[in-house]
Formats: sequence, structure tokens, C-alpha cells
Amino acid sequence: MPEYVAGLCRMQDGELVPFDTTKFSAENHDEAVRRAVEWLSSTDLATDDCSWLQVLCDGSAFFSKEIGQL
Repeated sequence: MPEYVAGLCRMQDGELVPFDTTKFSAENHDEAVRRAVEWLSSTDLATDDCSWLQVLCDGSAFFSKEIGQL
């Protein structure tokens, strides 16, 4: 199974900079996004509508959304 990284990020100087991350395995990208959203829901981190959820596989981001748009 591929290894994924989900990150909670903030936009700084036009780039997403993670302030918390988690690693996990998933069967495919769709499952990885679902698991990342579940992880986000289970965190006690202070996020706001300006925070982003980003999911990466093999170092490349394939999903990035503002928390307020999820």
C-alpha cells in the first residue's frame, strides 16, 4: 500500500507550510483523502478557515483545500 502524508497548513508567502502532519497507508488517493479528513476531524488543533488540508504521495501534493471549503 502506498504511503501518504496529510498536513495541516497555513499559507505563508504564497506557499503552504505545514504546522502538523500525519503519515498513513491507503489503497488509493480517494481513500487517502477520506482518511486525511477523518484525521482532521479527530484533531484538537486550532484551525480556522484560512488553514489548509494537504495530502501528499511520494512527496507530491495531489489534494489541497482550505478547511472552510471541505
